[in-house]
Amino acid sequence: MKNNIQKVYSKLPQKVNLKAQKVALTVADDIDTAINMITPLMQDGENYQASLRRLGERIADLNKELENELMLASAFIGLGYIATEQVDEVLNKAEDAAESLGLEPSFIPGYSDLNELAKIDYFRVKGVEDAYYEAIKYEADRLIDTVNNDF
Repeated sequence: MKNNIQKVYSKLPQKVNLKAQKVALTVADDIDTAINMITPLMQDGENYQASLRRLGERIADLNKELENELMLASAFIGLGYIATEQVDEVLNKAEDAAESLGLEPSFIPGYSDLNELAKIDYFRVKGVEDAYYEAIKYEADRLIDTVNNDF
């Protein structure tokens, strides 16, 4: 009579196909590897998405602020250049009047103060225009280049 172990072994198939189990283990390993690879990438994707949306909101806020500031600055520049021309006209008028009287223009009250202001008024107005081109336009162009080149 066979002992119990021999009876159990006798009921098992004589050949066991381990290739199927090996393939199944390899696929399971591939699945684990894929899960371990994609899980942190998904989290990074959520982080980048949130970060880009926050940046988009900040850009929208800056755009609104810029629109308002440019509208005011544009009006200032227009009025500022007109005012500098008027200052020059007033100085010329004062100089002509002083010359017709044979006086120095500096004898006219306020002439010297206005003359000093006239030396810098144009540059103050032009400085606003320069700031637009050197700071705003330059950086906006860089932003557009960055957006166009990255995706």
